[in-house]
Amino acid sequence: MSLAPPLQLSKPAFDIALFTNRIAPMLAFWRDVAGARLEETQQIREGYTQYRHRLEHTFVKLGHMEAQLPENPAGGLRELVISKPGCGQIAFHTDPDGNRLLIVPPGTYGVDSIGLWLHVTNALASERFFRDLIGLPVEHVDGVASIRIGANRLLLREDRAISRDAPLQGPGLRFVTLPVFDVRNLYTTLLSRGVREGIPPKRLGDTARYAFVRDMDGNWLELSQRASLTGPIGDDD
Repeated sequence: MSLAPPLQLSKPAFDIALFTNRIAPMLAFWRDVAGARLEETQQIREGYTQYRHRLEHTFVKLGHMEAQLPENPAGGLRELVISKPGCGQIAFHTDPDGNRLLIVPPGTYGVDSIGLWLHVTNALASERFFRDLIGLPVEHVDGVASIRIGANRLLLREDRAISRDAPLQGPGLRFVTLPVFDVRNLYTTLLSRGVREGIPPKRLGDTARYAFVRDMDGNWLELSQRASLTGPIGDDD
């Protein structure tokens, strides 16, 4: 299989999304412990409000669901890793919903900004997926395979016990967002390469166009075209 052309990112970082029913303690944790700055609150639909927190170029999107979230198992998305200058050793934290956060010295696992551990059933196959089908570079640092997304890294850990094909809805980490320039064309291209479909392109007013695909284990990857990064998102026809 020939390598996919390099993926054109609209900013040098991924974003991550979490869902919660307990927004007040979650907001306090991500502000006070993670050091994230709340920049925008957006009602996605009735009963679903997203709180967008900035960590360098990355947004941590806390989605508050008013209705009780189904107790669906999480997939392979696990610990968020934040590199902080002056940090002397790895510090482990857990937010009120049980999501794990690692604050590490710069360079740990090759992370100089933001990283995210992604558990997969087959690390070599996942490397090929991200490199050959998505078009992201794969690197190895200190024995860890990582997917370079701008200044960020997805860190691969082989774990055959993970829940495959986890539903999108549920508590905790649910998807990674890849910021791109043209969601509709990219979505069509990825499906033609054999990437699994998730949710076809949809429009969020004049703010963004988005779609979802899934990796080899069914983890959700959002493709996001935000007008603030790419300019007007165009018509629907």
